[in-house]
Amino acid sequence: MLFVFLSVCCSVIVSVLLKVARRYGIDIFQAITWNYAMAMLLTWVFFKPDLKAFDVQQAQLVFI
Repeated sequence: MLFVFLSVCCSVIVSVLLKVARRYGIDIFQAITWNYAMAMLLTWVFFKPDLKAFDVQQAQLVFI
């Protein structure tokens, strides 16, 4: 239940920040793009994932 509450709070915070960004003339597309780039970089820096364990040939693809 705690994680559901935290998820709702984070979702509301993101929507409020996007509305504030429009007010200050910040490009929303650029802000989202930089957010994803920083999230990937910080994940790589702090968590140091093992990329060798990811094998594309053994990944199961689901076609709809």
